[in-house]
This record gives sequence, C-alpha cells and structure tokens, in this order.
Amino acid sequence: MKRESLLELVDELKKRIDEHGYQFQDSEALTRYALIDPLLRELGWDTEDPKAVRPEYYVGKNSHADYILFANGIPTIVVESKSLSEPLRDGKAFDQGEKYCDQTKSGYFLLTDGRRWELYEPGRDTSLVDFDLKVQAPADVCRRALVLWRPLVTSNSEIRPPNDQSESMDANNLPACPNGEWVPLTGGIETKDMEPIKLKFPCGKPVQLKYWNELMTKPTHWLFERGHLTRDCLPIYRSDNPDVTYYLVSTTSTRPNGKPMGKEEKISAGIWVDKDFTGMNCVKNAITIIKKTGQDPSKFSVLIRPRKPRR
Repeated sequence: MKRESLLELVDELKKRIDEHGYQFQDSEALTRYALIDPLLRELGWDTEDPKAVRPEYYVGKNSHADYILFANGIPTIVVESKSLSEPLRDGKAFDQGEKYCDQTKSGYFLLTDGRRWELYEPGRDTSLVDFDLKVQAPADVCRRALVLWRPLVTSNSEIRPPNDQSESMDANNLPACPNGEWVPLTGGIETKDMEPIKLKFPCGKPVQLKYWNELMTKPTHWLFERGHLTRDCLPIYRSDNPDVTYYLVSTTSTRPNGKPMGKEEKISAGIWVDKDFTGMNCVKNAITIIKKTGQDPSKFSVLIRPRKPRR
C-alpha cells in the first residue's frame, strides 16, 4: 500500500458518502460493501481471505461478530459495523465489542459506520484512535488510519496511537511528514506552515518545487508539452464566471480588466500563467487548470513537509 492510494481512497469514500448517504443510512450491508470493506482492503485486510478476515464470525450462543481481523493466525480485532449515522457509542455496540473480544481473545475492537471509525481496548472507555472521513482532512484521516495497517498490526505486539507510530511507518517505507509526505493534488493539501518539495506527474516523472505558485506553472508546462493544453482551452479563468478579475492561463499577459498580471510566467509563444496567488489558491488553481484540459488532477502528487523555522 502506498500513502497516495490511501489518500485517493479516502477522497473517493467521502464522495460516496456525499452522493449516497441516505442509502447507507438505510442499509448496514451496503455500508459494509461500499465503505467499510474498501478501507479494510486498502489497509491490508483482504476481505476475501479467511486467513485475514472472517465476516459473521460465530462467537457462541447464536451471536456473530460482524468481522474478526486475524494477525499471524490469531483473532486480533473485532469489528462491529453500523449503518451510516447510527450511534456508535449507544452502549449495545460498545458492550458487544468488549464481549466478543473476551470470547475470541481479541485484543481490540473497532466500531464503525463507514464514516466514523473508533478503535478500543477492552476495559477502556477512551479510544486508542478515531477518525471521521467527513470532518477531518484526508491527510489526518490517513495518518490515523495507518495504525490499522495490517503489516504494522502483525509486526507489533500492540497497536499504538498515531503519535507513537512514526518510527514504524518509516521502517515500512511510509514517509513520515518531517521527511516529506506525498499527497495527491486533490488530497486536501494544507499549505500553511508547509513547503512543497516535488511534484509528480501522472507519467511518474517528478520535478523539484521551490514555491507553491510552481504548482500552477509546472503542470501547465507539462500539459502543453503533451498536447493537452491548446489555444482552444484558453483563456482559463479562476472560476467559470467570465467577469472575474483573473485569468489563470491566457494568450495575453494582461488580466481581464486590462491591468498586467502580478507575477506572470511565459509557457510558450503567446501562452502565459498568472501565478500571483497564495499557496492555498495555487493548489485550487492548479486543479482548475488540469481539469480544464480534460485531465485528472488526482493523478498529480505533491511532496510536502513542514516549513523549516527561520533562524
């Protein structure tokens, strides 16, 4: 599993919740099929492999756990699922999780409705880790979800909260944020106190970045060189409103109001990019430019890291 693919899946699951939420509220089975199973699989729990996952696991007295996750052949995590928006801590589900842990000798139980995920140890009321696909930024969701990554669970004697996981993640070739983290362009990039290091194109080629506004110029160069960006695409506005103040890409170095671009860069003869924007807007504008050429911005990834403090 690569962190980029996890980020892409989190983004896709958020879209499913937005588009089909009312259906998930009426069906636990659909919630499991469309939301829970995909995330489990991405985290290394093959839902088709009985050695890893056993659904409807019999625990005695006509009781069945929704899932049991196995690590090294041992029952490790009980999963109790709910239809979307059902209370997770309604008492019954929590008590069932503890009971099933005792019956299967599992060390943890997980409560989820596909959107909210809460991991507990039996005998403790506070969660070891929790995340909400709708509320939290995708990068934060991924950081928290990685404590459930099967290779980590099978290699460690215990599951630790995300703040204690950095060494294990580095050891498993999952880059931690201090050294740089690859995030899809559409992965909810936070630019505050962060700096861009590299941009990776869909073809896999990376290029160095120094400033956030290069997220607008580098993809535009790439799109032009490959014939995706043509004069027929231009001008590209900051929004779909032709009366807005800014062009993003245009055949002229002046703005719609006749004033010169603040920080322009020439892409080719007669093609200019206005890059006079804040970091967050540069991310949004890059997505707009890529979409306007008919390409998928989620296929572009950015390596980011915390900005080094000035001395």
